Amino acid sequence: MSTNSEKRLIKDKHGNIFQLNDVPGDGNCLFHSFVKSPSIPYSNHKEFRSVLVMHVETIIRNQDDHKDLLILFHILFDDSVVVWLETMKDNNSWGDNLVALFVAQWYQVNVVIMTNALNGFIYFDVKQLCKMYGLNIIHRKDEETVYIYHFTYLQPYTPTITCNHFGALKLLPPKIRHISPLYTGGPITYVNDSMSMKENCIVLLTARNMLISTKFPKKYLSEPKAFEEEAVVNITSTFKPSSTITAILDRIRISHTQFKTITDRLQVKYLLN
Repeated sequence: MSTNSEKRLIKDKHGNIFQLNDVPGDGNCLFHSFVKSPSIPYSNHKEFRSVLVMHVETIIRNQDDHKDLLILFHILFDDSVVVWLETMKDNNSWGDNLVALFVAQWYQVNVVIMTNALNGFIYFDVKQLCKMYGLNIIHRKDEETVYIYHFTYLQPYTPTITCNHFGALKLLPPKIRHISPLYTGGPITYVNDSMSMKENCIVLLTARNMLISTKFPKKYLSEPKAFEEEAVVNITSTFKPSSTITAILDRIRISHTQFKTITDRLQVKYLLN
């Protein structure tokens, strides 16, 4: 657990202020983090994991009733839900962002995972992903949000490319004023500082898909132009042509520094877990 988690507050890109509630680093940190939320009616991480597994098994048996959820799952993960679930059944297996999808659908809450990445916070926002793809798994209009923090174990305020631990974030009231300086991971700087959430998600997913592909050439790690050209091919083959996508493609221009950031993340298989 973090040694100074109570001494600093965290500020996100929206101006929200959080207190980190860290959890044990025992392989179950994501499940520990979820049960810290008042939106989750469980206090024991093992019980929560077990019930979540049973819930996903029900979804597998009734796939026609959960089409949007499964579409979103397969956008983020190339293998089957059954294969992924077998891993999640192990009480010591690490949770990932896919867990957030099923938690969001099950409890009708939004889940936001803030990763303390090397060049700024990366936001995995279930509700925003649904909007991006025209899907809907959260049907409540007044849904609560569960906030999770992703960082390097014992180093919650040090941005790195090797995040390996989750902790719960407690949203503090607006009237709270910090005593010590706020920690802010800065804006998203993945490819282009001016890119919107939708555009960043597309680039993140594209880079991830390129990474896990067996055809991923090593030359991309040293040739920005080759990576850029392949990214364009991947995006146009994944998304239907539209003026929006065309505009995004026109803006994907990678500087040397930005490309180094991308390849660093690719090499450690960091994107979206």
